[in-house]
Amino acid sequence: MKEETYNFLPAITLPAFFLSFLLHIGVFSLLLESPFYLKKKHSQVLDVELINMPKKKISLPKQQIVSEPQSNIEEPKKFTRLLSEKSHSTQKEMIKRGQGKVNNKSQGKKVKTKNLPSLASLSKGDVLLKAFKDTAKEKEESQSTGIMDFLPNVAQGEITLLNTKASKFAVFVRRVAKQIFFNLREESLSFEEGEKAKSPAFAVGVMDKNGLPSKVLLLRSSGSSVFDAILLNAVRDGLKDPHPPLSAAQPDGSYVFIFKAQTRVYLVRGDPNLPPQPSQWLYLAVGLK
Repeated sequence: MKEETYNFLPAITLPAFFLSFLLHIGVFSLLLESPFYLKKKHSQVLDVELINMPKKKISLPKQQIVSEPQSNIEEPKKFTRLLSEKSHSTQKEMIKRGQGKVNNKSQGKKVKTKNLPSLASLSKGDVLLKAFKDTAKEKEESQSTGIMDFLPNVAQGEITLLNTKASKFAVFVRRVAKQIFFNLREESLSFEEGEKAKSPAFAVGVMDKNGLPSKVLLLRSSGSSVFDAILLNAVRDGLKDPHPPLSAAQPDGSYVFIFKAQTRVYLVRGDPNLPPQPSQWLYLAVGLK
């Protein structure tokens, strides 16, 4: 009978291989940690030392000198080297008339005013005009000259006072003068008539105690009858006031005004496609007796 043999190698091959693998791993680990295998590694150390360098002084420009603020409110101090006067807060200022002007002897003489003649001399136009002639001339010399802009079809001008009494009752006189000046602006003057009005026209208007016109006279013509008529109509329609001051009245209760009116007419080309249009300038001076 034939003897059967069994091969046990396949049964123990896998466990033996696993044990051999673990054994080699352990031996390799021991070799790595042994002093004969490991070499001492020298590491280079870099020493860094921080040195405090002295701060370099920066040369700054001197602080700008600015005016002190006029406000009473105290504010914390600011670094004002780059600030200006716009950075300061100020309160509202009130400047009186004439304040800040530099005295200059060449600016013109002081205007002197004169009293008007009595009411009885109204019939003599030259006598009444002479009372205002010097005053008006001195006022014109003391005023500064300039260049004016003229707009087409727009009457422009100014109103001035002739004597001391008119300045004393300026509110009353200007109230009447504005009404007359408005009437003058309402009437247009042709360029041809404006060329004729080379001189100022003088007129006298008398207001009664009730503030209504009672008498209007032309003392001197401007050279243009049309402008003279416009002035008389403007005085007749505008010489009225609801509350005339009693202290400005004459002994009989009337108020005597004298008016000096002058006009100039210019041709102004506004639109290049249209012909030149007349532009009128008006001047009215008022005196109160």
